[in-house]
Amino acid sequence: YKLCRICFRELANEGEIPGVKKSSW
Repeated sequence: YKLCRICFRELANEGEIPGVKKSSW
């Protein structure tokens, strides 16, 4: 889904999206 990179990173840090940390942002 469409999310701003910063917002996406914010969620990733919160642990809302599993596997995101492995992605290169």
